Amino acid sequence: LVSGSLQTLQGCSHCSMQKITFMRRIARRRQLSLVDITSFDCMRKLGIKKAFAFDKRFKEEGFLTP
Repeated sequence: LVSGSLQTLQGCSHCSMQKITFMRRIARRRQLSLVDITSFDCMRKLGIKKAFAFDKRFKEEGFLTP
């Protein structure tokens, strides 16, 4: 929090933050973090299909990884 307001990432709106919050509740069963969920949502919205990540969750979510 900065000056009492939530900072958003480029391409992520308040609406998507509500979606992310909802998705977080569901994702607890898969042990996904809020950072993971936010990354996946923003990447999809921005049309990013490849991730330079070695975290298996990116591949599980359908992103191309090394």
